[in-house]
Amino acid sequence: MKTEQNELVRALLAITTPPAVTILRLPAPAPEFESPVETIDGSLAEEEDCTRVGCACSHSRNHLSGFYTEAQLVQAREAGDVRWVESRQAYYEADATVGDDDGEFLHRDDAVCFNGSYYHNEDERVCCDGHGTWFLDGDEDYVYVDGSGYWPTDECHYCSAYAEWVHGEEDECSECTPQPGSGVVARYHNSPAETMFRGASPFLMGFEVEKNSVFGKCCEGDSVGEYSLFAGWELDGSCGVEGVTHCYDPLDPAVTALLLAHVEEARVILAEPAGADCGGHINLSSQDHTPRELLVEFKKYAPLWYALFRNRLNNAYCRQDKKIEDRGIKFSPGRCTSFGIEIRLPGRVINADHLLRRIRFTQATCRAIHEGWSFNRYIKECRPVLLKEAYNGDRKRYVKALRLARAFRVWMLDGVIHPNIAKYVH
Repeated sequence: MKTEQNELVRALLAITTPPAVTILRLPAPAPEFESPVETIDGSLAEEEDCTRVGCACSHSRNHLSGFYTEAQLVQAREAGDVRWVESRQAYYEADATVGDDDGEFLHRDDAVCFNGSYYHNEDERVCCDGHGTWFLDGDEDYVYVDGSGYWPTDECHYCSAYAEWVHGEEDECSECTPQPGSGVVARYHNSPAETMFRGASPFLMGFEVEKNSVFGKCCEGDSVGEYSLFAGWELDGSCGVEGVTHCYDPLDPAVTALLLAHVEEARVILAEPAGADCGGHINLSSQDHTPRELLVEFKKYAPLWYALFRNRLNNAYCRQDKKIEDRGIKFSPGRCTSFGIEIRLPGRVINADHLLRRIRFTQATCRAIHEGWSFNRYIKECRPVLLKEAYNGDRKRYVKALRLARAFRVWMLDGVIHPNIAKYVH
C-alpha cells in the first residue's frame, strides 16, 4: 500500500514541477573604437593608445611594423624584442638596431661600423670622403682637401706651393708640374687649368671635345693654336686628342653671352674630324651641392639624357653601373669627381652648332636642378632645343625620344624594363 502511495506522489510531482530553464549567455559586445587598429597579437585597440614600432624589413613601407598597446610594448621591451632609438625618437624591432659604444641603440641605416664598434653616421668622429666612403676621424688613409672635403690619401698629393693637400696626381698639378700653353697638345690629363667664369648662380659647366686630330696634329707638343673657348688640348687614349674648355656659369646671362662668343670664335677647330670612338663628356659643379648630392639631383632628369644618347649605353666607356646606383664608377653614364660630376653619356661634338645645342640642353638641366622642376616640366622646357634643333622638326623622332625617356625613368625608379629599352640596359 505504501509503495503505491509513493508512486502516486512521484506521478503528481512530475505533472506539477515546471521543466528546467536553459539560460543562454551571449558574448559581451566588442568595444567600439573611433580609429581601430590591429595590434601585434591580432587584437583591436584605439590607434591613439598604441605605439607604432619600426621594423627591420626594408620592403615594409617606411620600415613600419605593427601597433603595440602600452602593455604589449612593456612586455616586448622587457623581452628585448623592441628597442628605443634615441637618435630617431622612435621604437624599432631589435633586428633593426645595433648598439654603440655609449650604450645607446642606433638604427642600422644610421650606423657605420669600425673595428667592431658602431657609430652614428652624424657623429663628429665619423667622416665621409668624396666617394661616399665612411671612415673614423684620424684615419691616415684619408686627408682633408680645402674646398672639396676628404679624399683617400693615395688619390692626393701634398702641394708645396699651396702648402696643403690637393686632390689629384702630382703630375696633374699646375703648381707642381710645369704645363704647356693652351695652344700646345699636352700629355694626358696635363692641359692647363681651366678658368672659372662664375656668375650669379652656383653652377659651372665645362665640356670635353674629343677629336681624331686637330689640323692633322695629334702628338704631344704639337701646336694647334689658342682659342678663348679652350683651356688647352691633351692626348686622349680612346680617340686622339681632347680639347678641355673653360668652365662657365650656365645660368648667368652675361657669362652665357661670353660662352657663345667663344664658341663662335672656335668654329673652325670644332669642325675638325671626330670618329665614333670620340666622346663629348660634360662636367658640372655646384656650390650648393656636394658631388654626391649633385649626382643624385642629376639622376632625376637623367632618363631624357639616356633616351637621347641611348646608343652610348652599350659603349665600353658608359656600360658599367648604368643606373648610377651610388657614386658612379669610372665607366658609367655619370660619376662623381673631385669638383662635381662628369656626365659621360654625350657622344662626339661634330661642330659649333652641335655644341651650342648641347649647351642649351645642359643649361635646362641645371635650371631644373636649381628650381626643382618636375620631370614633365623638364621635358616641356627642353622641347625647343630637341624638336626644333636636334631633330630639325621631325616630330616622329622627337616623340620616340620622349617615349624612351619615360621607359628609362620607369626602369630607374622601379626596375621594370620595357622591351623598347631592354637592349640598352642589359
